[in-house]
Amino acid sequence: MIRVKELTIEARKDFSILKKQALFFLMILTISSLLILYNIKFVEVEKEIAQLTKSKEFMVYENMILKKEIAKLKDPKRINKIAKKKLHMKPVNMEKVKFIKY
Repeated sequence: MIRVKELTIEARKDFSILKKQALFFLMILTISSLLILYNIKFVEVEKEIAQLTKSKEFMVYENMILKKEIAKLKDPKRINKIAKKKLHMKPVNMEKVKFIKY
């Protein structure tokens, strides 16, 4: 009878230790899973940042090209040339201009 009690007590201790180990293993598994999920999300965010950075660089480059084109189109020499050749305009003689006063 005493031997059965000793075995029962020993079995309970072993089961208690086993429970603690299972709980520890479960905690390690949960933490590992969370770290893996975090790492996956981190990689996705890094890829998105890289893509947005490339997109920004392209837009800055395109903006620079458009600014150069605007400067070229606004050039007074170019406008004067178009006015003379295509629109048959002549330079203004300020002596012939009449100003109207109110």
